[in-house]
Amino acid sequence: MKAIHFSKKSSYGLIVGAILLCSCLPLAFLPSKAHAAPESHTWYAQVGAEFDQSMIQGMKYLPGEFWINQGDSIVWKAKSAEPHTITFLKKGQSAPVFNIQDPLHATKQSNNNYDGQSYYNSGLLSNAPLLHLPTDYTLHFTTIGDFTYTCLLHPSMIGIIHVRPSGSLYPFSQKNYDQQIARGEKVVKSDGDKLAKEAKEHANTHTVIAG
Repeated sequence: MKAIHFSKKSSYGLIVGAILLCSCLPLAFLPSKAHAAPESHTWYAQVGAEFDQSMIQGMKYLPGEFWINQGDSIVWKAKSAEPHTITFLKKGQSAPVFNIQDPLHATKQSNNNYDGQSYYNSGLLSNAPLLHLPTDYTLHFTTIGDFTYTCLLHPSMIGIIHVRPSGSLYPFSQKNYDQQIARGEKVVKSDGDKLAKEAKEHANTHTVIAG
């Protein structure tokens, strides 16, 4: 059998190569970097909906439920002439009977940083030009928890905000929420058309009472 001989130079090169290879091996087996934590976002929601030149009015928050992270903000935009409020009641507080002359009901209360326990109110929101009311309302959420809000004029309107720890992965994107809004608007339009049709079918007088 033929003997294999290495020169000092070649032996030195093999040793250096082996050291370099061993030093690189741990890098190859390191776990891949986890998905970067999402940055804070501003989300957009809709207050109310209307169709047929404001004859059909939808008493809804669209979407009715949001999952956001600590540090995020939500902007609600009024999409109806019918006024609504975004109202977070104080812990243990019952919804008051709306009084347009009470500034606690009709006008904005508290700043834009929601603390999770105090009374926050947008005041009246509407997109009707003649009413000269604000058309949007923004809140910044810094407290983790589940928070319910309502409309002081229409107590059946309920919305929920789920605030998770900063850096949590979002279950829905703004595009997903926009799709939910579009579906909600279709439901409002369908229900409104149905009720209008029933009203016409059962109408037996042409007397109109205003006020």
